[in-house]
Amino acid sequence: MRTFEHLGYILINIKKDFLFREFKKTALADFDSTFIIDENNELILSLGDLHIKQFDFSTHPNDEGLIDNVIIDEKDYLVYMTYLEAYPNWRIYSVLEYDRITVDLILIRNMVYFIAMVVFVISVFIIHKVTERITDPVLELNRAMDIFQNGEWPQPLVPKTDDELRSLVLNF
Repeated sequence: MRTFEHLGYILINIKKDFLFREFKKTALADFDSTFIIDENNELILSLGDLHIKQFDFSTHPNDEGLIDNVIIDEKDYLVYMTYLEAYPNWRIYSVLEYDRITVDLILIRNMVYFIAMVVFVISVFIIHKVTERITDPVLELNRAMDIFQNGEWPQPLVPKTDDELRSLVLNF
């Protein structure tokens, strides 16, 4: 019985640029390298900077999802595997440098720290102003009482607020 399996592989190799044109854009935008491997662990398509020799696909399980961290050329990479829908025996391995993920996380962390510091400084300023509004009239009243205790008549106090402190200053 004659099969056309080899003919199919030849046609796919000739037309793989056409076959994977949309996939290439997405893969190169999101990952450092992407490999499509057939059921015999043969390379169908390689995209990106990493070479197939730097990554051993046969040692990784066929479970979909995040496989693990892989160290290539002293750099940490995350490897994600999924199956190609049109060819269920083919696997897509997408490789992403771990530092690409952490750079964004560090940026977010630094932004949170900056915002927290700004909120802290603003809070300290607001607390200082509120405390000043409460303590200044009491301190003025205290100074006036010290002057009065020394037998002198103090300058009349002018209330600066419309609360209980105003009543206290006016009754003094």
